[in-house]
Amino acid sequence: MINIRNKSHAVAAEIDVPGSGAEGVIVAQGSREGGWSLYAEDGRLKYFYNFLGILHFVVETTSALPSGTSQVRMEFTYDGGGIGKGATVSLFVDGNAVGVGRIRRTNSLPFSMDETLKVGCDRHAAIVPQYAHRENTFSGKVNWVQITVAAPTDESRALEEEQRSRTSELHLEMS
Repeated sequence: MINIRNKSHAVAAEIDVPGSGAEGVIVAQGSREGGWSLYAEDGRLKYFYNFLGILHFVVETTSALPSGTSQVRMEFTYDGGGIGKGATVSLFVDGNAVGVGRIRRTNSLPFSMDETLKVGCDRHAAIVPQYAHRENTFSGKVNWVQITVAAPTDESRALEEEQRSRTSELHLEMS
């Protein structure tokens, strides 16, 4: 499981978009109860953040992805200052900034234990409600995906320790 909680991170992928346009999931992590997805809908690149199945945030481009090979990138800049804070999301296509938006709240616990990282589709408990009941396999080809997580800081180390403590307390309460 890739731990991106309470951290700045980036997701990059090289994709081949067919002449008919891009549709479907490039990469996703989590489930309908919480997670994120980088995908294409109506030809446009989108990033969807699902906060516990309660709040949904979408950042999207205004123009369609070009046909052929492109590199897409999402940069998630965490606000810091505690767990579950917000973030700014920026989208790039071939190095050009093409979209920006806000995520007001983020998950402070793991997204899911049984719905992990998926490349090229999002089966079972889909993260994005709009594509949960239809085909969401990427219409082109995902050549590679790279996820880069910011180096730990003193604050992120303290947040990790706080998360471990809260998780332990939750397990004790449930016992």
